[in-house]
Amino acid sequence: MSKFTSIKWIKFVLIVVAIAAVSAGCAVNSNTKQTTVVQPVAQTVRAAYVPLTANLPLFVAMEQGFFKQNGLNVEASEATSPNDIVAALVSGKIDFAPVLAYTIIFPSAIQYPNTFKLFSSSEETETNYTASIIAKKDSPINSYQDLRDKKIGVYGGLVQVNFLKAVLTGMKINLHEVEIVEINPKLQIQGLLAGEYDALSTTEPTSNIALLSGKAKLVSDNPRVKYIMTPFPSTAAALSTKFISENKIAAQAVARSLNQAIDFINSNPAEAKKAMLKYTPIPAESADKVLADLKLFHYAKLGEENRAQAQKFADYLYDSGLLKTKIDVNPLFGDGLLE
Repeated sequence: MSKFTSIKWIKFVLIVVAIAAVSAGCAVNSNTKQTTVVQPVAQTVRAAYVPLTANLPLFVAMEQGFFKQNGLNVEASEATSPNDIVAALVSGKIDFAPVLAYTIIFPSAIQYPNTFKLFSSSEETETNYTASIIAKKDSPINSYQDLRDKKIGVYGGLVQVNFLKAVLTGMKINLHEVEIVEINPKLQIQGLLAGEYDALSTTEPTSNIALLSGKAKLVSDNPRVKYIMTPFPSTAAALSTKFISENKIAAQAVARSLNQAIDFINSNPAEAKKAMLKYTPIPAESADKVLADLKLFHYAKLGEENRAQAQKFADYLYDSGLLKTKIDVNPLFGDGLLE
């Protein structure tokens, strides 16, 4: 072989080796680097929420970009009360409610039949709960039995009022033995400390903020589980049936995004809690302590919810006179939505 031919052969071999090395490197990178595929934004959808722990799946989906991954731009607005959210949902002003409590879902399903479908849920257990009753630090109220003949504050609207009435019924306290004071959600702690009511029935993070301030004390923790039932079916997410029928792909994307958020919460609770800081009134100076103290709900995706327990709660409300009509819970859920 001539010297010129040998040089050409060596160059050829080097080129082949280089190509093989690059190909091998690409193969390794494709196996080790996971790239999140973000779909082009196909549609803007509207939602409304109250700044409470119950809405954590929405907050996580927003902050982790799950909606964008599924081709959605979500316009989420803060509402004053769940009553306003239901009114917006059934009138078509919003497309979905990331959280509605069963205490408003049941009467709304009766009043506005076939206007929404449920697709995920949350419940409270002996270890996963958000509700409590608190009082001022120097209050003579030390247990739920001291609530008789007292004023109990609760943020306005059907949801928390009926939750409180259900709890009082379970405590064997007649509703005429207390005065229920409805208040603005943002003024719960201020009203308690100002003496506008003797005790406050509330949820996280409001209770955590008040207790960590040292100005309030716990009267009853986890009352819905202790005095109504365990596990306690608390909330569900709702999609407008009009939205589902007119744009099922977008409706599926909403459900899929919140499912991703639930998976994220269950696998990364500490990281998930950080999303609360942007959407709830947690003071910056006590943020770390408040987040560490948050217990969260047990969240479940469509098909994983405890419908038997939700039916049991609906029957409890009816038997207690808090729901005027019996209701079958199972048809409320959007079975087949993701198929």
